[in-house]
Amino acid sequence: MNEIICSIDNLYFVILLFLLTLWMTFLTTKGGLTNEAITRHWWKKFTVRGKKVISIGVVLMVLLIFQELNNRIISANNANAFNNEQDSRDSLITVGVKKATKDLFTNLSVAFNEQGLQFDTIKNQIVSLKDSNNKTNLVPPLLRVRNLEIVDSIHKWNRYTFSYEIISDNAVSYNTHLLFDVYGFTQEGKIVPLGFNQNILYEGQTVAKDLVLKSNLTIIVNYHIITYAFRLKGFYYSSDKSKIKIDDFYLLRINGKKMSFELPIQFHDSALREFIRENKFK
Repeated sequence: MNEIICSIDNLYFVILLFLLTLWMTFLTTKGGLTNEAITRHWWKKFTVRGKKVISIGVVLMVLLIFQELNNRIISANNANAFNNEQDSRDSLITVGVKKATKDLFTNLSVAFNEQGLQFDTIKNQIVSLKDSNNKTNLVPPLLRVRNLEIVDSIHKWNRYTFSYEIISDNAVSYNTHLLFDVYGFTQEGKIVPLGFNQNILYEGQTVAKDLVLKSNLTIIVNYHIITYAFRLKGFYYSSDKSKIKIDDFYLLRINGKKMSFELPIQFHDSALREFIRENKFK
């Protein structure tokens, strides 16, 4: 959790600056600030009134410096408060997701057994059980994004290069047609589109089972993004020529210099699909 630094209400600075400015104005209009009769030592030219005006000017400069520092502290506190609130909300959601995931895994295991399937936790894949005729059912391939990260950025041109990894689990994926749409979540929680229909594999490319394909994608980002959302969409075919459609989201969360690749929680998935539906993106 980010620490909140003690700050001062800006109203106090405004009052002090107003009173000092008023005092300085009063002094400068009521008499001379220098004695021109003195010519040998310039610092002795200043009258008592002039020295007061100089002192007030110095105090004004110091107050302005402290006001600027205080404003920076207030801005940092606002950002920290937002991050703390988001971290707290994410922690609560994570606990709920872990419980839901455990229940889902139990229910899926029962359903798989009823359908003659089993999840192999060692190989991390779905396998079919032999039926009474000693035959096995085909397990369809599962194309997914295995990793995302920023590998290069040119800030003056707002150009960011992302590295991504694609893998085909369970079986070979044939005749692939895959695209990326890229969205971003700003610090205020606003969703902004960053790129559409970015090719990530060659048209019709075959991806072997468990083969990891790695490549880069460069986009222009004109916003301050704290979370990138990559939408993997398109279709591919299994060995029995069944067409498999895909429309999944993957997140890349940015926290300072740290990056974390994550699967979306229900909040992000629902918010993104609602945004796409409202703006009529395909």
